[in-house]
Amino acid sequence: MSKKFLDLQDLILIKTSLEKVKMHVNEREDKSIFKWIKRESAVTISKCYKFPELKEPAEEMKKAIEGEDYEKLKEILPELLNKVETKINEYYNSMQ
Repeated sequence: MSKKFLDLQDLILIKTSLEKVKMHVNEREDKSIFKWIKRESAVTISKCYKFPELKEPAEEMKKAIEGEDYEKLKEILPELLNKVETKINEYYNSMQ
């Protein structure tokens, strides 16, 4: 297996995790959700650090989670998801 393929798998897992977090954030505005979000996104955020384009928004997401800031999290998630999707497409196209 190539490194690109493994990176692509990581990106797909990141996207899936971020979509779950986004869904929960949009459905529930309850402080108790942040404990789950922190647990769910810990590995996701660390995987984002592998990709330079994702590092800064992942760091912003981490700060929003730690500060339990719904509005900031709602702002960051679509941006981060968009960057992940772009990166997935780049990797996928380069493998064809």
